[in-house]
Amino acid sequence: MSDKLNRRSFLEKGLLGAGALTFAAAGVSRPKAASAQDLFSQVNTAQNPHQLTPLEKKHVPEIALPKKVEAGKPFHVKITVNHVMQHRHFIQWIEIYDGELFLARVDFTAVKTRAQATVTLVLEKSTTLNVFERCNLHGLWKNSVSVEVA
Repeated sequence: MSDKLNRRSFLEKGLLGAGALTFAAAGVSRPKAASAQDLFSQVNTAQNPHQLTPLEKKHVPEIALPKKVEAGKPFHVKITVNHVMQHRHFIQWIEIYDGELFLARVDFTAVKTRAQATVTLVLEKSTTLNVFERCNLHGLWKNSVSVEVA
């Protein structure tokens, strides 16, 4: 029985290889779907922020804040991830950075919470806020926004 499995595996690999050669010979590249491994091997961002894919709509953090903030004065930043919060699929946390400087983290549990947080920040100069979120099934996602401090 072991020989049959090995033979079958060999044939399947051979057929897949032949298909790849056919694509290559025709000058056509095979479409690459995002695999779970691809999502976990990088920080994921929106490819086109003005036209999000269904996967991006559920994972890219939305960041809401005032257009201008005063130096040294507190202001609110609201982060929302429009994502399910089920037992087996949920947002684990959100982190906020001033450039590369860690500012805050909010952890979530499945079912009993929503992936939304409002954080009060105080900044002294204009910067870029980087917001990361982690989905237990689809990896790490990032969005950024410039903050003008007057």
